[in-house]
Amino acid sequence: MSLYERTIKKIRENKAKRLSGEIIALPWHGLPRLSKILPGIEPEKIIIITSGPKAGKSQITNYLYLFQPIDYLFEHPDCNLDIKIFYFSLEISQESLMRQAISYRLFTKYGVTISPQKLMSIFQNYILDDYIDGLIEKERPWLNFLEQHLDIQDNIRNGTGIYMYIKNWYEANGTWVYKDVVYNGKSETVKDYYVPNNPNLIVEGIIDHISLLAQEKSEGSMLTLHQSIGKFSSEYCLRLRDKYKMCIPVVQQQTLASEQQQFTSSGKSIIEKLKPSPDGLGETLGNLNFLLYLYIVINTKIRWEEKLKSTKMNY
Repeated sequence: MSLYERTIKKIRENKAKRLSGEIIALPWHGLPRLSKILPGIEPEKIIIITSGPKAGKSQITNYLYLFQPIDYLFEHPDCNLDIKIFYFSLEISQESLMRQAISYRLFTKYGVTISPQKLMSIFQNYILDDYIDGLIEKERPWLNFLEQHLDIQDNIRNGTGIYMYIKNWYEANGTWVYKDVVYNGKSETVKDYYVPNNPNLIVEGIIDHISLLAQEKSEGSMLTLHQSIGKFSSEYCLRLRDKYKMCIPVVQQQTLASEQQQFTSSGKSIIEKLKPSPDGLGETLGNLNFLLYLYIVINTKIRWEEKLKSTKMNY
């Protein structure tokens, strides 16, 4: 099948699905206004979520790309789509992420606000009460559903390791279609395109966060962090997106150079200082060509706290 034929076939398949009431992307049902601009979670996309330190990058990433799709599929068991989420946590452990999920579920389902730390009864003046303990047990089906769709890795820390882990999964869950080409006067059989065993499965690969990637060696020399990120983004991420149609949300911290600005009496520099920008991506600035979406999270405490409340991410 030619590239043109595959493209037209996919366009018409999507049209037929929509006419029959099926969906193509998993919607952000908790953010209806955003869903009017962005369709939700869809295949073949690379996204970067960026802001300054402690502004909620991981929280909004988890809300949009982890908890929202799980909520939707849990509430719509007859949905034609499914999801597989690879989560490469370079900052926190598997258990920490699960505790965040419990806090999220308690808040969104019951309005109970409790931090992951309090769940562990760490504070001297607080022990987890039986009521909340009972709610956690009540939500076992949701938490099991989350775990069934989630593959958390907190010990794979370099770009090559991340790529090979995902690639091996794809190779075990799909097949390649081959074609004959002529190269330098010789006929060769090469891979043409990948066919997944489950065409209705959206596969995500969340990286949190990319600045914590371990440096790698190339041809016997140690790469810098910038070079390691460049190799991961321009080689591995593009390959996963283009060959396997993967959705890849990447968390990236803004640099702190803006903290050194001198403020004017009008306060203009202060306002500009709070605005994240592509310039603040630092180590990934040279790799922006691999991005499809760029979400800028405004690092303004008051606005962000209001956003947390309005989108039920207060955990």
